[in-house]
Amino acid sequence: NWTNNDNWLSDKPLNEWYGLTLTEDGYVKSIDLADNNLTGEFNLNALKKLQSINISNNALESINITTHTINSIELINCIVDYGSTSIYGPKLVTIKDNSEIGSLNIECETLIVDNCNFGETSTPFSSVNATSVLITNSTMYNCGLNNDYLTFENSKTTNTWYCNTNIQAKLINSYCSVICSWDFSESATIIVSNTTLFQPEWNENKTGKYSFTTNSDGWAKMFE
Repeated sequence: NWTNNDNWLSDKPLNEWYGLTLTEDGYVKSIDLADNNLTGEFNLNALKKLQSINISNNALESINITTHTINSIELINCIVDYGSTSIYGPKLVTIKDNSEIGSLNIECETLIVDNCNFGETSTPFSSVNATSVLITNSTMYNCGLNNDYLTFENSKTTNTWYCNTNIQAKLINSYCSVICSWDFSESATIIVSNTTLFQPEWNENKTGKYSFTTNSDGWAKMFE
């Protein structure tokens, strides 16, 4: 079903396989299969010298990538049917313009999620191990995060919110409904602007640094 799968799984040299670029010593250096009508599962690991991968604008139900040689991976408009996404190794993972995302299993330094919609039964961030998480322009049913730095901007949760923040969190122009629970370290900085929470619950520690605007409903009473 690929638009172009020239020479894949053939006896041809790898440098003649569509979308592959090799290093001088014959290892796969880059994979570019964007806009290629890919469907089903995409599994990739054990490529020793891979430097880049592009699978944007496809329709994949499952993505599994393990690599410690790529600094960043972008998944743009390539996930359908609320499929699972597993990525281990890169420093930066960007997930953008995906309207049907399921669970995320990601290990990286920084995770960026922009303009995405997660399924109603999904707990998308429960298996995310990232120092910094930036979520913008996205909608999800449940949100649970445990990380040092969090930005949640122009986004919405419709069921539950649970976060454990160690250093800094920013909630800006967002909406978090129904059940909201937040733990944070005593040195954490919490910044909230134009954000509504319902039924918020906090841990006993209130010695951090807080800044929230008067039009952020559901916050101030927690610090009386």
